Amino acid sequence: MIVNERRAGLPLFHAQPVRSRIHSLLNVTCRKMLPRKTRVSLIEFFERLVFPNVVALNAQSPAGSVAPERAPADLWTREVLCPPVSVRPAPFPGSDLLPAAFAEETTFGEFAVLAIPEGALCGNIILDRNNCPVPGLTLARIVSSQSRRDATMRTLPPRRIDADVVAVGNTYLDNYFHWLHDIVAAILFLPDYRDRLYCGPIRHHDQMECLELLGIRRDQVINLYPGECLRFNSVLAFTAPQQGHPELVRRLSRLEQETRTTPKRIYISREDAKKRRAISNEEELNALLERHGFIRISFSELPVREQIAHMRGAEAVVMPQGAAVTNMAFCSPHTKELELYSPKFLITLGPLFARALGHTRYQAVIGAEADPDREGATAHFRMDLGAVEAALKAFSL
Repeated sequence: MIVNERRAGLPLFHAQPVRSRIHSLLNVTCRKMLPRKTRVSLIEFFERLVFPNVVALNAQSPAGSVAPERAPADLWTREVLCPPVSVRPAPFPGSDLLPAAFAEETTFGEFAVLAIPEGALCGNIILDRNNCPVPGLTLARIVSSQSRRDATMRTLPPRRIDADVVAVGNTYLDNYFHWLHDIVAAILFLPDYRDRLYCGPIRHHDQMECLELLGIRRDQVINLYPGECLRFNSVLAFTAPQQGHPELVRRLSRLEQETRTTPKRIYISREDAKKRRAISNEEELNALLERHGFIRISFSELPVREQIAHMRGAEAVVMPQGAAVTNMAFCSPHTKELELYSPKFLITLGPLFARALGHTRYQAVIGAEADPDREGATAHFRMDLGAVEAALKAFSL
């Protein structure tokens, strides 16, 4: 179905790149000049100005709530891929001196896939055949009640595609960890995943690269543009898993088995992440690690395939806590792994990854506060070089 955008004078399939450019201009180009709320308001203004043709969708069922275990059989069916499981991280050298969070048992809820007949992907949400958002499923972050209403109400008329698709996307779509852990690992549950069609808001080149590592070709992926609404014969969509789910971590470890010649000791730097959990004494830390034979690498500058190759070939890895911890899934079981933590952000995924993968050479060192004005995930920290060196000696490095 081709819908004429009167004011833009463009048919639907030409209007979508225009819409995408509006988002790119305001969200990327103006990122440093304008605060987020201002960018969102400008995007909403220009979309209403350029794209007056909208569809009012049924918003009775709020997106983002917990996906129900039961639903009317004609709306969707649910298949459990992983039942609930409880995991306690294995002890490691020095773990008895760390906060209790490093030894607490974590209970993971069930992980499931929903089959939605005549489902539609619209903006940030997934709709059933009655145009109601399916609870618990999102394709991208919904930042506010205003954005949720816009995602539901300001959507171009749905275009029908005669195909079955797998929806790729969730609330944390843009994060490297969540793309690999929540999306790529989940796809590996599908026995015929290489033969399926996929649809979602693919925004970054590394996301497409990850799909290609699975053997999925570019012509099997439909990119969902902002504000676009596509209805399919059926949609498969995964529920959002909890971080560090052991079965997802194990599935992810199967990705890309290619081996290359890479450094044996690597330090994965966060020097490019100046605004979130930067290490204030990064240069002193790097000098210490260089004396122990480590080479500093910034993974954000490398293709995913090269990141995996570096992890598979390393005998020792030092990494600050962050999205790069996902790459622990690609290490050898005998790789020596040292994770550096901010004292204000103890999300202990490293020990859970090590337990799920059977890695027995893992350690963690917690730094000291370096920025009293920041809290949580953005707080910078400083590493105790003596503690880092002690951990390296415990590894005989």
